[in-house]
Amino acid sequence: MSRDPWGFVLLAGLASLVVVFVILFVNNMLYLVRVRRLFEYLKERHPQTYQSLGSPSIFVRNSPGSAWALVKFLFSRQPDDDLQLVRQTNQLRGMLIFCVVLMGVWVALFGVVALGFKLAPK
Repeated sequence: MSRDPWGFVLLAGLASLVVVFVILFVNNMLYLVRVRRLFEYLKERHPQTYQSLGSPSIFVRNSPGSAWALVKFLFSRQPDDDLQLVRQTNQLRGMLIFCVVLMGVWVALFGVVALGFKLAPK
């Protein structure tokens, strides 16, 4: 009795999709927690910067404009003597880059699995 190699390949592809999705989900939840901490820190220690970002919050005063302002702030690398702020922005920048790269991997994996289902012998 021979086993169909396509079945194993497609099952491994689907399992990989699930694993990458779970990693993305956990990363995004941690990202939201850290962004909330950053907003609280900015509000407390750097109120002018906080206001220049539009006094954002995670859900209540969130808009595409405030999200874009946050991304620009994270990638601006403004020289600052506040090491805590530098540390927080570096971590968030890294998490955001990780998320974008992993999302690209997930989309590519999805394409490969979908193509595999199309090419698999019936």
